[in-house]
Amino acid sequence: MGEISDGRKSKIGRPPVGAVPVTVRIPPANLKPLDAWIAAQPDPKPSRPEAIRRLIEVGLAPGDALSRLYRNTLQSSLEESEQYPADENERDWAVLYRDLIANTPSADELQEWFVQAINERVERLAHDRERSAHAREKAKKGKDRKSA
Repeated sequence: MGEISDGRKSKIGRPPVGAVPVTVRIPPANLKPLDAWIAAQPDPKPSRPEAIRRLIEVGLAPGDALSRLYRNTLQSSLEESEQYPADENERDWAVLYRDLIANTPSADELQEWFVQAINERVERLAHDRERSAHAREKAKKGKDRKSA
């Protein structure tokens, strides 16, 4: 005998999750850094849609980008250290990371540190180039003396 129907059709597809679907076309040039970001995440790696959701959340979170980067970097390091609870050295690092997260410097302090780090790197590179140029000059003079 036939089934009795209440007249409702079952819906096909993903059930509602309390979110609005958004379709976005992303140029290949933007997919490369997105995929690199995904590859840098701990396992299990997020899918592209999940990565985009996380990056939007981080990008729109309150606070400035440098402070968020500082906290997120420390949080990732903390999570990595916590994977080895039997290792005393890793436990010590985890304590340090928690303390640094709890005492995040101001945005101005972080910017000052960042500028200082850039300046120090530029000075090191300039010094290294100067030493290399001096070494090349010295080697050239040594060759000239031998050939004379």
